[in-house]
Amino acid sequence: MRTDCETFATIERLLETYTRSVLDAPLTPTSQKNYIDFADRFVRWIEGRYEPGNMKPSGPSTKFMQLQSQRVIRLSKAKDHKTAREP
Repeated sequence: MRTDCETFATIERLLETYTRSVLDAPLTPTSQKNYIDFADRFVRWIEGRYEPGNMKPSGPSTKFMQLQSQRVIRLSKAKDHKTAREP
């Protein structure tokens, strides 16, 4: 790891906040994935789990997929609530 554990915990919390901001922004799903994937790579590099130039394919981060699912559920509930209130 390229930093101490306390600093890394702060970085992970900030990554989660950043990810939520990106998912709430008016961006296309592809742009959201790119913004989050690049930040996730940086954090994985700090942790020692990623090296630039590694040619292994990297799909969306687990964090991205979890937060995207939460956002879809939240938007779905809001839509259902709005539909239920309409006459």
